[in-house]
Parts: sequence; structure tokens; C-alpha cells
Amino acid sequence: VTYRHAHEVDSGLWFEALGVREGLSRAAFCKYVCVNNAVAIMNKVMGIVGGHGYHRKFPIQRICRDVLAGPILPFNNHDAHRILAEEALDRSGIPGLAGRAEPPGPPDPGDAPTDDA
Repeated sequence: VTYRHAHEVDSGLWFEALGVREGLSRAAFCKYVCVNNAVAIMNKVMGIVGGHGYHRKFPIQRICRDVLAGPILPFNNHDAHRILAEEALDRSGIPGLAGRAEPPGPPDPGDAPTDDA
């Protein structure tokens, strides 16, 4: 997932073909998958290392701390779920714009009142 999204950014696809909403939802998806996989791996590592993994003397303690902070950093898991759901439902997933009504379009000529009363 990471390599595919990195290639899309490097190739300029995000800036040419994708809109802001699609790019934001892809970034949220990539972050969500990668961070949660890292947490699962770190839980297995800490199970193997045991209590020594929590001692500041070993570098695994810092790595564990950094990985476990991933799900709560922006976009946290809740925000990533919301952004992905709103994109799937074709709603605005941009923070600060969620829930805003779309601006009204031009009036439909077929809705004009007629004098045929």
C-alpha cells in the first residue's frame, strides 16, 4: 500500500488526476493500514522480547513508544474511518468541511412558475 501511494505521489498522479477528496482518502487509508500493521507487529515483538522491551536501556522501547503513538496522531483511526466512509458515501471528507451543505446551483428552468392557471 505504501509503495503504491508513494509511486502515485512521485509520478504526479495525485496532483493531476485525483481531486483533494480522493487524495485525502487515499492518504488516510494508507496511514490507517500501515500504522495498524505496525502496531500488530510491535505487539508480537514485545511479546517475544518481554519486559526488557520496556526498559529505556534498549532501543526497542523507543520504537515501541513511537509505533504505539501512530494510531492517535493525525489522522487518528477514528478520523481515518470517517474520511473513508464519507468518501465511500461521496460526501465531503475534508476536515472542517464535513457536514457543510453544497452551494446551491443555478435554478432549473423547468421549475419556473407558469401562467397556465
